[in-house]
Amino acid sequence: MTGADCRTFIQLVPYEGYGVFGGKDFYAYLAELNGVPAGNDGVTRQAGIEMIYKDNPSGDLTVVERRDRLVVPRLFTGWDTVKLV
Repeated sequence: MTGADCRTFIQLVPYEGYGVFGGKDFYAYLAELNGVPAGNDGVTRQAGIEMIYKDNPSGDLTVVERRDRLVVPRLFTGWDTVKLV
């Protein structure tokens, strides 16, 4: 699904565990959004994990956004109230 500002939205089903939401691995998606070519999911996933936890053992995404200026996916619920224009 794409919004008016051309951002892509992926509707997620309930959390499946281990960073997987609706069949999409969060870490692999993070890596893809930041220029790592999609392909071998294990390699792509590891790249995403390293992006978050490099010098950031807590995994705080706000640190990563500010420090590395990475594009970080936002996860939220409430799609029933979202209106894309």
